[in-house]
Amino acid sequence: MARFFFSHAYADQELAREIERRLCESGHKASIPVGTLPAGKWRDKLWRALENSDVLVALLSQNGLGSPYVASEIGAAGVVDRARGMLVLPILFRDSSDIPLFVSDYACFRLASKEKVSLDALVGDLCKAIEQHSVATPGSPKIFVSHRHKDVEQASALLDLLQAAFEIRKEDIRCTSVQPYKLNAGEKTSERLRAEIAGAEVVLGLLSPDTADSKYVLAELGAAWGVNVPTFPLLLRGAEFGNVPEPLNERHSLSLERAAECFQLIQDLKRVTSLKAREGVESGIYEKVVRLAALASAKEAD
Repeated sequence: MARFFFSHAYADQELAREIERRLCESGHKASIPVGTLPAGKWRDKLWRALENSDVLVALLSQNGLGSPYVASEIGAAGVVDRARGMLVLPILFRDSSDIPLFVSDYACFRLASKEKVSLDALVGDLCKAIEQHSVATPGSPKIFVSHRHKDVEQASALLDLLQAAFEIRKEDIRCTSVQPYKLNAGEKTSERLRAEIAGAEVVLGLLSPDTADSKYVLAELGAAWGVNVPTFPLLLRGAEFGNVPEPLNERHSLSLERAAECFQLIQDLKRVTSLKAREGVESGIYEKVVRLAALASAKEAD
């Protein structure tokens, strides 16, 4: 499953929606649905959505080829590609004889017509490319869990809850103290973690009253803030708002000691990640929430 950003000219919106729908039916997720303009500073939000995507799909009709927005989004994707390996998938139309210079470094796909058979064939080819890219270039985890190693029991309970709520592979999560989400032996820890934080869909920071004593956690959360990755401060062991380090204290925090906020965390993760939610698992989720809230409430032994 990949998170994709769809670049297209406004005049091609209907066709873009058809391709987007097929990609989503194949298990992928749009960073921003076609035709949706984010409220507020929309340019900044579009850039963040592109920056946090795994794939850029660019529809290069005559309208798309003449759009400065599409060209700039492909250029921005090239920057992200060099930083962390974004896959760029340009779509050309059958009547396009030449490959435009600004996408000549990428393998381009052809759309023969707007008929169902052609659209299905195109999306099939796009999905194969995404799958091959994922195998050849393992990307960043979707969820990065930042925590002190003495909070490993709470981190493990959190991951149990996530596994109950979502379909998760081991590469979807990085948690350095919990198997199977630890780093591989021999990896350069600081470089790997820095890259993974930059490419993560969300960073979860487990914060207790003495989190400020951990330079590693502060560095990880600071890195996430610096690259605009969505970051959730998660409170435990009696931590309060005042224990959230700057500048993360600008963001709303959740207390894992409260079952209702554990359930809210699941809903928020559905919103910001491309993970596929499991169906019919409410009872299992409830049991995991109760256990997590109990462990999060436990005071640290003297």
